[in-house]
Amino acid sequence: SGYGKYCMGTLIKDTLIWLLASSMVLVSFYFQYINIQAASAQALSWAVTALILLLGLKFTTSGQDFSKYIKLSRAEIRKVVWPSQREIAVSTFAVGIAVVIISFMIALLDNVLVWVLSSITS
Repeated sequence: SGYGKYCMGTLIKDTLIWLLASSMVLVSFYFQYINIQAASAQALSWAVTALILLLGLKFTTSGQDFSKYIKLSRAEIRKVVWPSQREIAVSTFAVGIAVVIISFMIALLDNVLVWVLSSITS
């Protein structure tokens, strides 16, 4: 990743594709929110926008980097060992018990501090 693999032609091509994609997003928003009577233009503009974005992912350096990142992320997610339903239930119960115990400790400390301060000030 980075700018080392860009040559001037690639940089210009990538910039033009992303400018075209950005422009199409703006056109699609125009038909979506401002000129809402043009339903067919609305659908066509979103279809063209999606096509240009897919081309950007396929043919730009940053798009290829992003696609590679998504593939690697999916591979890592497949390696995750997810907890069983029983493990989740036990962990949730343990957290609930810890919250109750700590809440009582804080309430006790609060009452002690109130008693100490009231003894000092009265």
